Amino acid sequence: MKWLPLVVALAVGLAGGFVLSPQHEWTSRSSTALESPLAEDGSPVLPVEVEAGAPVASDEEIVPNSGISEAWLASLKSKSQFDQIGALHARVQGLSDEDFPKLLDSMDDSNQVTNWVMGSLLATKWAESDPQGMLAHLESMPQQKRWGMQHALFGSWAKTDVNAAYAAAAALGDSSMRNSAMQAVVRTVAAESPTRAMEMVQQMDDRRLRSHAVQAIIRTVAAKDPQEALRLADEQTDSGQLRNAQYVYSQIFSQWAMKDGAAARQAALAMQDSPMKVQALSGAMQEWVASEPMEALKWLDSLPVDGSVYNSRKEVFRRLLNQDLDTAKTFIESEADPVQRRDILSNLHFQSFAWNKSYEEIESLFDWVGSVATGSTYDQKVGDVVRSMAEADPNRAMEFMQQMRPGSARMNALSSIASMMAERDPAGALAFAQSLEYEDERERALGSMGWQLSRNGGEAARALILNSEDPMLQRKVASQMVGEWTKYDRQGALAWVESLSDEQARNSSVGQVLNHWIQSEPSEAISYMVNDLPENRLSSNLSSAYSQWARQDPEAAVAGLAQLPDSEKVKEADIYNRVAQAYVQHDPMAASEWISTLDDGPARDASVKTLVGNISKTDPEAGFIWSETIADADARKNSLRQTVQKWVKDDPDAAYDAVSDSKMAAVEKEPLLKLINRRRENNH
Repeated sequence: MKWLPLVVALAVGLAGGFVLSPQHEWTSRSSTALESPLAEDGSPVLPVEVEAGAPVASDEEIVPNSGISEAWLASLKSKSQFDQIGALHARVQGLSDEDFPKLLDSMDDSNQVTNWVMGSLLATKWAESDPQGMLAHLESMPQQKRWGMQHALFGSWAKTDVNAAYAAAAALGDSSMRNSAMQAVVRTVAAESPTRAMEMVQQMDDRRLRSHAVQAIIRTVAAKDPQEALRLADEQTDSGQLRNAQYVYSQIFSQWAMKDGAAARQAALAMQDSPMKVQALSGAMQEWVASEPMEALKWLDSLPVDGSVYNSRKEVFRRLLNQDLDTAKTFIESEADPVQRRDILSNLHFQSFAWNKSYEEIESLFDWVGSVATGSTYDQKVGDVVRSMAEADPNRAMEFMQQMRPGSARMNALSSIASMMAERDPAGALAFAQSLEYEDERERALGSMGWQLSRNGGEAARALILNSEDPMLQRKVASQMVGEWTKYDRQGALAWVESLSDEQARNSSVGQVLNHWIQSEPSEAISYMVNDLPENRLSSNLSSAYSQWARQDPEAAVAGLAQLPDSEKVKEADIYNRVAQAYVQHDPMAASEWISTLDDGPARDASVKTLVGNISKTDPEAGFIWSETIADADARKNSLRQTVQKWVKDDPDAAYDAVSDSKMAAVEKEPLLKLINRRRENNH
């Protein structure tokens, strides 16, 4: 009998399962779950025919709804990914709500394929019977593991009860999770009824969330009907509901091109000149560029050029050429127009090729760049090539650079190597910079590595700088090093700065510390400057610190002016001038209100001069009125003259009337009226 071997195998499997499985697992299973269905003649109905000698299957593999045991989970992990998927599908069909959490918690983070399949199966089945239970369990999991599962849950939940799914998604506390869940619901609805999905979106209060949901709907529609997706995108763009519209148009036309590339390209070309047209044409080109890059590029290059076509061409070049170097080289070599060739080269980034190339392969690009690039484009691209060489073999790249001819290309290559080395080996980078023979090259190298050293240098790099006898090293790097350090260890940074041997480096680095210190502890920072800095550095450091403070928080800096010490050593006018400059640029009206409260004197005059210089460009009448309030005669004269010079260019009659009607002395009016009359005569 054909079914006899399987019956024997089943009996052996059941016996082995009884011996090996924990008693509580065995007894908890329903006896009916272990019974095979019978045919009319009473024989078992078997899903597959098992030949003699085939591996014996366990009871849990044969019976689909036999729960989740440790033994079954262990056997699942030993299978191939393909067999895991089959076993999961069979087992999930018969799970109870109590089994789902155990299976979900067993997911192996290292197996992404099985995780994705298991997640989809779990979400689909669990959402059918107990979506609230699944959601509650997900909320107890780490966010990274929860993210994809929750998205799948809400997509499946929406198929059975869209209102409940939407309400549960909207109630999530975490904004990112809420956004993702609501998009999953809307996308599910959009697959059947875009109109209904749009109605749901209009109920959302959060404009950003609404825009994301609109994007999700349009992308879902685009997979089935790109033309309808385009209509929706145009409609939502015109109504202001769609943010990041350019990306959406790229997605629509990319989907369209998969169905009918020629129609997608023609539709993109028919659009009005706009950023959306740029992305539409780029998206419509993706499929063609991937399969026939040279033909696609030649077609794009032959189009009549408007702004959108020009920018689309740059976008397509950027995408393609940075993926396929051979195609890039062939196309660039075929371009006869030197302007076009330079434009294409400017969008070519050699770093994207370097990660899987040998040093020799990268070095061969150097000569090729010289054959197709000239001038500043050559200088720039050579720097890119040498950086890629340095990433493959820093020592050989340094030797190569030192053999290059003097000029911008060599300097760019030097900068690239110095920056890369400072990121990987700060101490080695400093040693390399100091080993350079020429002063300008040492300066260029040090200037290129300061930021990287500040992030990656640590104590070793700081010790090398502190102990160096090379003043250039301290001057070029110290202030950049301390800029980051002082944000988290001000006392340590200040002590290090005060130990620098070079006075210029010490002064500039102290300024970096003070610029941050005054914003958090103004009294302490000002006290340090007044008591510890040499007199010839006090005012400049105070002015710089207040200027930086005012750029970050002008109102706080203005309030902090009250803490300036009453001392002849402090030049208040300079400090007020710097604060006014930052405040006026940020908010001219608020700055003018503050300046109006100041007492007459040098500090007020300096602030008014700054205000006048700013507002006279757009409101010369206001600038003239403010200029009249300056107390110092010479300063007032200069400010009035500068204001009238600007005013008379646009409206000499208004300027003349303002000067004539002003209450200033005749001796002050006379030169201003002469200036206006000369301008009138020149106009005639």
